[in-house]
Amino acid sequence: YDTRISGALFAGPGRPLWLGRSRRLADAAQRIALALRDGGCVVCGAPFAHTHAHHVEPYAEGGRTDIDQLASLCAHCHTQVHTGAIHLRRRTDGTWYPLRTDPGDKPIAPGGGRGRRRRGPPTTGLDPGGTSPQGVAVIPPSTGTTAPVIADAPGEHKKATAAATSSGSTRRPRGA
Repeated sequence: YDTRISGALFAGPGRPLWLGRSRRLADAAQRIALALRDGGCVVCGAPFAHTHAHHVEPYAEGGRTDIDQLASLCAHCHTQVHTGAIHLRRRTDGTWYPLRTDPGDKPIAPGGGRGRRRRGPPTTGLDPGGTSPQGVAVIPPSTGTTAPVIADAPGEHKKATAAATSSGSTRRPRGA
């Protein structure tokens, strides 16, 4: 069996996953949530440690740094999205999938020819508008309720080293 345990702690004193326009870059809590939801590049399936947090609506054009407006993309796929070769569309479960910009706007085959894409959403991901695997409500602030938060990791620093690495480990490097 190939088993992996992942989790995110949600607590009142933690940080919100919806930052709006107050911050351009995704913070550590959002990177952890992206790792859980996306598992890697949403286009080609590259490991999460090789991804960037992409604003689906460009920040320069009013995009918000909200978890439901971010997608994990590797450098190659990020460039493809910014050049218009690929568009991202949202599924009803809140996950993102790629579409070509050809006249038929046909979906890209899983893996996109570059990597191996996981089938279906991760079992440990967040379910926007529903509940997390831990049974915690995940509700965007637009509903008028308090946004879910994720607890700060002990010794948190600028890099989200608590997020999954290319080896799948969630351990922090020594001295981090």
